[in-house]
Amino acid sequence: MGSYHRCSKCNSDRMIDGAYVADAQESRIVVGVDRHPDRGRLTHHTSTRVHASVCGSCGFVEFYANRPAELFDAYQSAGQASTATRP
Repeated sequence: MGSYHRCSKCNSDRMIDGAYVADAQESRIVVGVDRHPDRGRLTHHTSTRVHASVCGSCGFVEFYANRPAELFDAYQSAGQASTATRP
């Protein structure tokens, strides 16, 4: 059974969609953005879990953020906050 997309490395349609990524303690992995980097690291952050697609032919793994729009909004806010504090 093929996937709705192809592997970006070998062009195979044997993609395993919706795989999860976990650390050694089985905790799901997250990716995050600091909304206010000028206030200290990770004091006001936005994060989301990630999921993966794995190629069943070559093994290439692609990661995707579950809530990318929220991360982008936080990224934009961080850029505006850091430029507002510059002299």
